[in-house]
Amino acid sequence: MKKCKKCGTQNLTEALFCAECGVKLNSGKKSMLWIVIATVIIVAGAGIAGYFYFGEKVYTAPENVLQSIKTYGALRVAVETEAPPFNYLSEETGNWEGFEYELISLVAKEMGINKVEPVWSKDFDQIPYLISKEKNKADIFMGGFIANSNYTHVVWSNSYYEDNGYCLIVPDGSAIKSLRDLTGKKIGVYNEDAAEEFVKNNVRSPQSIHRFEDVDEDGLWTVNHLLEPLAKQKKLQLVDAIVYDYVFAKEEIKASDGQLKIVEFNLNQLPYQIGLPKNNYDLLKELNRALKVVMESPDYVEIVKKYLDFDPENVSLPSLDSDVKIHIVTFGETLGTIAQLELGNATRWKEIWDANKTRIPNPNLIHVGNELIIP
Repeated sequence: MKKCKKCGTQNLTEALFCAECGVKLNSGKKSMLWIVIATVIIVAGAGIAGYFYFGEKVYTAPENVLQSIKTYGALRVAVETEAPPFNYLSEETGNWEGFEYELISLVAKEMGINKVEPVWSKDFDQIPYLISKEKNKADIFMGGFIANSNYTHVVWSNSYYEDNGYCLIVPDGSAIKSLRDLTGKKIGVYNEDAAEEFVKNNVRSPQSIHRFEDVDEDGLWTVNHLLEPLAKQKKLQLVDAIVYDYVFAKEEIKASDGQLKIVEFNLNQLPYQIGLPKNNYDLLKELNRALKVVMESPDYVEIVKKYLDFDPENVSLPSLDSDVKIHIVTFGETLGTIAQLELGNATRWKEIWDANKTRIPNPNLIHVGNELIIP
């Protein structure tokens, strides 16, 4: 039936004119066409909306960030909440402390910026997005990041801690002293692809590789998976050794009271870098300039020693062969002074560093009594 819009009379479906008032009636084809068009628009609209809602969000970089920093008067730095030794709140003072905090404060000052504001995040994976135009929570981010092309809105600074890498941790008294001893062993790594890939590429025929996270309240995953009593008590996987970033490992094994030892340093190179918004070339240039100035200053050496040094009690290095020339470190010595003494030229310190990378974590971190190989 067709209803006349003018008088309301119901007419036969095939009628062209209203039987009551004679007005031309709609054929129904046009109405149906509009229904079809409307349906298509609704479905397409729903599909587009679904794409933006369910699809991967695209993050972009803001512009003129350096100018915004100067106008605001402070550098906003996104960091992970409670991540010693890099960043943490002091229980004594309630202030932000750590290696990265002191470093970026010096860098900001060199850039003419007198204030640094931390932007804390409990979600490590979300930190790089806090500098995006969409989030706009921070200007740069830090936290032990290595350049990653997956963050398309990010460009990376020069490294601020280059002489760094994975270390090998085992229970005290273990026969494992190097990667070569991991054949047929159960190996633990932090829950990340890069760590597992490293073990696969550098260990011959491991029995198994286990990826762990610091899911416990205490966050001491290395301790819990390497010490048999704790592993049994908490019903966790016991492994023979763990490969982990030195700077974080040295903090965790403090809780083992000497039951865990680092037996090898710098298994690879992990150059930590600062992330900043892409296409902000003036900010990148100024940040790298200030970073270079700071890293060449005595202040940099002091904060490396203050926050990234290790307790010698937590290290157990293999003995050196009798035919190797060694130098035993005495008070006040550096690799430069040792190079001058042993090689006749202080600038040859890098040769000593290269020969001892697995025995010391960083050129600035040597201790009285260390046995160093002289090439």
